[in-house]
Amino acid sequence: NKLADTTIAVAVKTGAGGKLFGSVTANQILEKLEEKGFKLDKRHFTNFKPVKELGQIPVSISLNKEVSVEIKLEVVSENPIEEAE
Repeated sequence: NKLADTTIAVAVKTGAGGKLFGSVTANQILEKLEEKGFKLDKRHFTNFKPVKELGQIPVSISLNKEVSVEIKLEVVSENPIEEAE
């Protein structure tokens, strides 16, 4: 399954120390998946909670009652993290 091998990246605004302003929602993930040709909706997400941290997070997607896959969500900062001097 091509979906299981998918990694999507979402760039978010961050503040001091890489803290996110807001969170990454299911809708943002759906938009990125649609750009890659996957047609899903929020019902496909199982136990999803908005992501509030940078890094790589596994996201479980249920295709039907018997089949679920895990994709990788890469949450990155859209502004450079300032180094402490």
